[in-house]
Amino acid sequence: MGSPLPPGPEPGRGTMKPVRTSQALQRELGGRYVLQRELGRGGMGIVFLARETALDRPVALKVLPAAKSYGRFRERFFHEARIVARLSHDHIVPIYAVDQAGPFVYYTMKFIEGESLYHRIMAQGPLSPAEAARILRDVAFAVDYAHQQGVIHRDLKPHNILMEARTGKAMVTDFGIAVALGEEPPAGAGAIEGTYNYATPSSWPVSRWTRGATCTRWGSPGTSWPPRSCRSTGRPGR
Repeated sequence: MGSPLPPGPEPGRGTMKPVRTSQALQRELGGRYVLQRELGRGGMGIVFLARETALDRPVALKVLPAAKSYGRFRERFFHEARIVARLSHDHIVPIYAVDQAGPFVYYTMKFIEGESLYHRIMAQGPLSPAEAARILRDVAFAVDYAHQQGVIHRDLKPHNILMEARTGKAMVTDFGIAVALGEEPPAGAGAIEGTYNYATPSSWPVSRWTRGATCTRWGSPGTSWPPRSCRSTGRPGR
């Protein structure tokens, strides 16, 4: 991972002017990476398809917007990078590098040519029993390995499972709220973690709604027991 990166700007200092993140980021990256298109975005980053010029290979580049490159946001972003960097498994998307370009912090991952399980189901409808079992097996292998390394994902859902077009294998990604056993959680971690429709009872504060719950919506690896919306419509929850 290299030496720690310098602290980011404080709120209100060094934040971006109203300009597209991709344009500003490309200027800061120079010729090291060439951004090609946006793949997706969430609360903790934007993911681009980029080409790493030195090795002439495609990568997925996840960047923390400049306006969030400080304090707890920055800490959580690097927390995710550190978590994934310790994992090496055929069904977990690997990280290549983590770095800083101007006000941006980012890391690069293997680019998976394909689609998310969420988009697969939305486009093609319910999976066949055989395909569901195969995907479940791949995810279970990945999660079991992560658990052996002391890492708990905590946000398994169809959106975070990528289906590689060439091989058909499922690969787990987005460890943004993962925890490593024995380590302190990143600053700013809230009491409620994960995505509501897929969160396990243990992710929520104990209440009369969750007390006594002994199973999860997703089963052991996170995909075998879909939420009510999926059971009734054949489509995953959002």
